[in-house]
Amino acid sequence: MDLLITIVLAIGIFIVQECRSKARERRSKTQIIELISEKMVMIRDDQKLAEVDKQFGKFIEDQGPSDYMKLGNKEYAKKNYTEAIKYYDEALKLKQKYVYAWVSKGYAFRKLNKYSEELKAYEKAIELKESKSENNPDSAWIWVLKGYALQGLGRYGKALKASNKTIELKKDYVEAWVLKGYALDGLGRREKALKAWDKANELRSLRNRNK
Repeated sequence: MDLLITIVLAIGIFIVQECRSKARERRSKTQIIELISEKMVMIRDDQKLAEVDKQFGKFIEDQGPSDYMKLGNKEYAKKNYTEAIKYYDEALKLKQKYVYAWVSKGYAFRKLNKYSEELKAYEKAIELKESKSENNPDSAWIWVLKGYALQGLGRYGKALKASNKTIELKKDYVEAWVLKGYALDGLGRREKALKAWDKANELRSLRNRNK
């Protein structure tokens, strides 16, 4: 029985993939059943097709948050950012405190130029990351991302605060100094921006030498 379910499940996944890749052809249900018949003669009617759909649905439901993350990352790699966000949301339904999912969701929103949504995602990630320790060095990279989201919104003053917070957490963090330069430049403080970028280059050279 388990073997049969496995076979049916495999066929179901194959069918879904086929239907997606040839969506423009708008296959009718009869055509789908014919496709099944080529792979497994015993599946011939609507009732059994419904069983295949049910098994495939169960397969999706059984996926843990990390599995949804993998699916989301695949869509992200294909530049299907809206689809990626849907999978990240599914991961978050299963595990609301999944920091990586919130950050990945923020990345995807940035690609869609939705900076407000991006910012909210990073703020949630920081909240979770710092729930146990307010000045958690591990959250430095998320503060940088938050800063760039603020920059995207033209909120340079707050972007500068984000960069300073990052430097407070991790003073040799190159990306924080780069962000600080952009924020200062956005505020018209060009001289200080150049100094921040000089510091970034200095730290980058030091990092490269230590590799």
